[in-house]
Amino acid sequence: MIGQIEEIGNNAVQFYWNPSDQNGGVKISIAVQCLSTDFSTQKGVKGLPLHVQIDTYDGDNDKTPFHRGYCQIKVFCDKGANRKMLHENRRDEKRRAQEFTTTGGLSGGRKKSDGEYHEQCERSEFYHMRELDKPAALFIAPEEFDNRYVDSTSLSFDMSEIEPIAKRPRTSERIMLYVRKRDEQIYQPLHVVPSSLAGLAIAIANKFGADPEKMSGVYKRCAKGITVKVDDEMLRLYCNEDTFIIDVEHAADGSTAATLIEVAPTNQSAYANS
Repeated sequence: MIGQIEEIGNNAVQFYWNPSDQNGGVKISIAVQCLSTDFSTQKGVKGLPLHVQIDTYDGDNDKTPFHRGYCQIKVFCDKGANRKMLHENRRDEKRRAQEFTTTGGLSGGRKKSDGEYHEQCERSEFYHMRELDKPAALFIAPEEFDNRYVDSTSLSFDMSEIEPIAKRPRTSERIMLYVRKRDEQIYQPLHVVPSSLAGLAIAIANKFGADPEKMSGVYKRCAKGITVKVDDEMLRLYCNEDTFIIDVEHAADGSTAATLIEVAPTNQSAYANS
């Protein structure tokens, strides 16, 4: 008697079996589906070896099987694959003709093609496996994965005290500016992280000794001579890797204002040649 059949994996099925049933033994049919590429001649594959494993559990203990048997099966290319069979037969006939010519009709021994197909047998013996504690290997597709197949007790370490790795800002979240004062000749880098007005204020304050909370404003003087108040959008779109002359003004009330004066490319080249 067989009942309660349940597919617990793509490669496993569990069922209830009563060995004391007087109706006789139990027969189970197993079908193995393979692709034609599994028997490609380029790979040298003429048979695909597989293992069939049967774990028998007692009704009172469903954790560890009291018996585990296994048997090896080998799947061969279907003889009904006409195109493949015709190709192989023509190749074998050509090989036999060449061997007959070179050996004068004498057989050179058993060839691989002679054992290409396995003879059908009535039954295969299942061998006993001593290892019973190791769980069976179940293949479960990612979309079908369920937490019931995960044993949380198998984790032997506590991850609650492990600190996460510090995240590094993405390239799009940082801006590099090159600035110098009027009386200086060497530019200094400003790492603006994040790429916002607040990030720029912090970068200027850290570089030139100001308080970022007391920054009254950051302005940009374009090459055309106009002065624009810097905002987040301007910083993201127009100021990446630009060069500026910076004027930092400290007011009597403790506030600080910074003006970024755009350096024209012609002035940069002239300075480089000087």
